Amino acid sequence: MVAIMITIIAFFGVAIINVFTYIGVDLGSIFPVLNVSFVIVFVMTFILFFKVVRRSGSFRNRIDLSAAYSKLSNPERLIVSAGAVYMAICFFINMFYMSDGGTGIYEGKYAILDKGSFQRFITEEMYHKYQLIEIRTVTSAFMLMGLIAIVGYYHTNFVTNLEDEKTVQQD
Repeated sequence: MVAIMITIIAFFGVAIINVFTYIGVDLGSIFPVLNVSFVIVFVMTFILFFKVVRRSGSFRNRIDLSAAYSKLSNPERLIVSAGAVYMAICFFINMFYMSDGGTGIYEGKYAILDKGSFQRFITEEMYHKYQLIEIRTVTSAFMLMGLIAIVGYYHTNFVTNLEDEKTVQQD
């Protein structure tokens, strides 16, 4: 239960950072919570994944996210679907903007660097714009991963338990 609560808190922390990039606020540079949230969501996703695998019996059993999705109520499906679509579109659009590389400092000036090699110099304004795009891209990926972990955990621990209880009551 602690793992899911930490994942939910980290998910909303990352979501807040993502939303603030649209109004030009770089929370990634103001608070170290960005990197911490990424690590928490990443680690907790794997912890939740292994709990789901353990509950399902073995690594050979497939974790069926479509079954988890089908068990959600209509409002929950709408939220999950809208969130997944937003996160995927945001991730791919921003990856397109970053196709030249990421931001960095080269010879004391703002620049675009691709895997550490110099591409071109940019203005300070463009540097900050690219920084926001980079943060938005990474937060979108981690939000999607966190959403998958939360839905999988919800299905495995709550929906499956309810079905087990109904089966026991019918017997």
